[in-house]
Amino acid sequence: MFTKQKVLLLGNDSLINEIESLLRDRKYLKTYDLSVMKNYSEKSGTVCIDGSESLKSLLSIIRENKFGTVVVSHRLENFPVLRKQLLEIKFANVTIYDSLYFYEALTEKAPIHYAKDEWFLFRNQGEKFNPPLYKIAKRCMDIFLSLVGIIASLPFVLLIALVIKVSSKGPVFFKQERLGLHERPFTLLKFRTMINDAEKVTGPTWADKNDPRITKIGKLLRKIRFDELPQLFNVLKGEMSFIGTRPIRKYFAEKLAKDIPHYRLRFLIKPGLTGWAQVQGGYFGTEEGQVEKLEYDLYYIQNQSIFFDILIVLKTISTVLFQRGQ
Repeated sequence: MFTKQKVLLLGNDSLINEIESLLRDRKYLKTYDLSVMKNYSEKSGTVCIDGSESLKSLLSIIRENKFGTVVVSHRLENFPVLRKQLLEIKFANVTIYDSLYFYEALTEKAPIHYAKDEWFLFRNQGEKFNPPLYKIAKRCMDIFLSLVGIIASLPFVLLIALVIKVSSKGPVFFKQERLGLHERPFTLLKFRTMINDAEKVTGPTWADKNDPRITKIGKLLRKIRFDELPQLFNVLKGEMSFIGTRPIRKYFAEKLAKDIPHYRLRFLIKPGLTGWAQVQGGYFGTEEGQVEKLEYDLYYIQNQSIFFDILIVLKTISTVLFQRGQ
């Protein structure tokens, strides 16, 4: 019989409350047996677990309730007695998590609304655990995959170009300046999926799933993601990577950087043909959606590895075949 993992949340702040809400969701009910200790005081020694006050030590409560995991609010890190108790608990074979790290591991997203600048400044596992060989391996993978993709898709490219040309006025390819690594601009290539001069009246605007500017052939190309095939040349040239954050226009980047904390960190790596956000099944074509997209992007940046890249490639293939994701 499957045994639930007994988890204790320690603290009372917005992040702990969000983690509690997540763990009480139906998705996790069969996995976690959750308790919450909202109040902690070092002066009186009084703690509160599931609403009941107790004079017992934290270690005693952990042992009596047989908790296997303790998630501690990052706001309690300056309590010296608590730190000492947590070290004792660690020797009792209990896993201790900072709430920021637990949220990241649980959701596979970076906690951009809760973490301070220092968390993003000093925590970069992708950089720490990936020597220069990773960058070389990734570039080799980019060259190999882009060459294979270009050769394999050539018949489709010619057919798509012909259909676009005869079905609507305007060029076959859509070229637009986007921001790449370290916010350096480059020219992105796509098959044109909208009417010619689509922004002539509206100006820069997010493209919606049901955008009336999208042509009939454009809807099909976007659905199966074939509109992005020309970006294989951007990857081959080194302007993009196969895996990364999706390239964005300077106009939107400047706007989002003013409203979303840590937004510019997404430019620490090359933009990608696909990415961790794109295989999640969501649609991020709004300013609100860009917040969640950034959480996935920063999670990838901080945890990137060749194995993570391979996982994203496999998920991308599945997403394209079953038409999920964004």
